Amino acid sequence: MAITRVARQSVADQLFDQLLDAILSGEQPAGSQLPAERELAAQAGVNRQAVREALQRLRQMDLVEIVHGGGVHVQQWQASAGLALLPILLLREGRGIDPAVARSIMELRAIIGADAARWCAERSPTGTGEQLLALVAEMDATGGEPERWGDVGFRFWSAIVVGADNIAYRLAFNTMRAVSDAVSHVLPAVMSTEWQRLDEYRTVAQAVAAGDGDRAETSARALLGAGVAAVNQALAATTEPAGPPSAGSA
Repeated sequence: MAITRVARQSVADQLFDQLLDAILSGEQPAGSQLPAERELAAQAGVNRQAVREALQRLRQMDLVEIVHGGGVHVQQWQASAGLALLPILLLREGRGIDPAVARSIMELRAIIGADAARWCAERSPTGTGEQLLALVAEMDATGGEPERWGDVGFRFWSAIVVGADNIAYRLAFNTMRAVSDAVSHVLPAVMSTEWQRLDEYRTVAQAVAAGDGDRAETSARALLGAGVAAVNQALAATTEPAGPPSAGSA
């Protein structure tokens, strides 16, 4: 692995990016050991503090294990990393969108959204259904304008997840917001498939208002499933980029 000299500011960030790319691309495979701090500092032309900062960021993402006196060992990221890696995997600089990651994101979104809708209907306080119906009215008023609809759509699903009273879903949703935005930016037709289904959004909101968990889950699954189908169709028409194994690899 060759580390190029860092010429700009935020040297720790730049070194982190280079090391991250080496790990995700497989150039620095799982089980291998990164060069020592002194060697990394010399290759990059930075001080050892910048190297330590970059390595700590990799450790915080569970991409490496730092063994005191034993060096820095690369982990198998598919088995160790968390959701924070998704935005990086989805759209890496110079490589375009990763089809398998985009598909995985939309599938996870559909599963979480449908289950959260059920729990929201059964657990959320009085008034959540009315809040959702008001958001559906806002969606209708946007006329399908992407930027305006995206904000209202985010608030709709945020209310669903909050009403589900599930902290794991809320934390996952925070990550999903960023990656869903990236998918909608690169593949706008995917999200527009959902924007056109106002009646299904309304059905989800009505089911929540009625406390009907079964109907809320079924309606949300159908609604979000349309996004999954759309991303599969869109990606089938694209050429899969060359690069590292996707998030689906293990």
